[in-house]
Amino acid sequence: MSETSFEALAMIPPAWREFVRSGSYRRARASISADGREQALDVLARMRFEDDSRLKIDLELTSEDGANMARGLPITARERAVIALIAGGLETSEIAERLYISPSTVRTHVRNAMTKLGAHTRAQLVATAMEGVEVG
Repeated sequence: MSETSFEALAMIPPAWREFVRSGSYRRARASISADGREQALDVLARMRFEDDSRLKIDLELTSEDGANMARGLPITARERAVIALIAGGLETSEIAERLYISPSTVRTHVRNAMTKLGAHTRAQLVATAMEGVEVG
């Protein structure tokens, strides 16, 4: 493996490396709601193969009281849907077809979510959405 490859591996968050190795991820995180309140959030992700060529990642976010908290992220519902489909391995055109929007609109949602979450690549976008901020 080249030195550049080792440098790239060092940049991958440990939680993401563990997720790829084990196929599942569960952590308590802190989430900031739209009104600025911090609340506990349970992040559960599972990786599975849909067929021989597609990997699917199911992502579930819940609050302490069991309510779905995906809306607590600083991204829109459509941006969350696009991130979930990226995590599922879909390309821009496939996401556009699935959501009945144009590829340009998909790219806009990706760009906006990347800006909001500070991600530089689609892989980092998915990892950042999963990584969150440690509670405590």
